[in-house]
Amino acid sequence: MMMGLLASAVSPNANSAPLLAVLMIIPQFVFAGALFPVPRALSAPINAGWGFEAMVAISGAGSDLAADVCWQLPADERNALTLDEKQARGCNCSGVSALDQASCDFPGLGQFDDPALHQPAPADPSQWQVARTAAVSKAESLLSRFNDDFSWAFVDKSSASAYGQSCSRRGARRSRLSGSSSG
Repeated sequence: MMMGLLASAVSPNANSAPLLAVLMIIPQFVFAGALFPVPRALSAPINAGWGFEAMVAISGAGSDLAADVCWQLPADERNALTLDEKQARGCNCSGVSALDQASCDFPGLGQFDDPALHQPAPADPSQWQVARTAAVSKAESLLSRFNDDFSWAFVDKSSASAYGQSCSRRGARRSRLSGSSSG
């Protein structure tokens, strides 16, 4: 709203005000971090970035990924784990569990589901193991891309302390940027 008023005040006539408003809004979307990752220093003063972060936190997108113990590991260590080791550690968004919507509710993972994931191991498990590994690696690749680019916005909604810290972090950042202090 304020940008619209600013565009109206700066524009030389009523016909140019909407064009100025559009020119002021486009950088909001570009630098918010929703289209592609941008450095935090660049997205912090952009109001749309705060909205994107809040939307991701409130909607729960990435919540299961943030809660997964395997995604907290360094990438090399996580990639070295086998499917059985991921299952033994209780990883809810890694391994075969990544394709179970009850365990890992993340948009777009269902397209990688393979019937081999839901069948018991056959007498000759070589083809079965290849099909399972291929399906899981595609899903984990998608999760890895989102984790690398947007993990700063993922919040474990099942953990009240983590969810509260995220809200506090957002409030502290807002206070720093506006120059005010809470209290």
